[in-house]
Amino acid sequence: MPRPSSWVSTTASALGEELARIGLTVPADRLEALLTDRVAAVAEQMRITERTARRYFDHDTLRTLARELALSIKEEAPGADLLTLPRTIAMPLPTLGATIAALVEVAALAGATTGPDEPANQRWL
Repeated sequence: MPRPSSWVSTTASALGEELARIGLTVPADRLEALLTDRVAAVAEQMRITERTARRYFDHDTLRTLARELALSIKEEAPGADLLTLPRTIAMPLPTLGATIAALVEVAALAGATTGPDEPANQRWL
């Protein structure tokens, strides 16, 4: 893998700082890849060289890009406490029935391998 240019490294670092202000951390290599792709896309759209396209990635553009990245993952809620989030997964009734039946089978198997007087959780000790 070729080493990123100093412009890419410096700009990725600045983008990383903008993301850190928002509370996000992204590995430098991912930011470098993102910037390389964005510069190439701008160069292609504007039919200019990538070197010229880099001029369009000033501090304000990086701040805007950081905000766009933050908004794009907002719904994913990275770092959220999963136990406090609402349960929003819909499950079809046949799937729910199959899941419950499978759990009953596992419970029956666990009971079959232990005696009636022996708790099932003691089996693993």
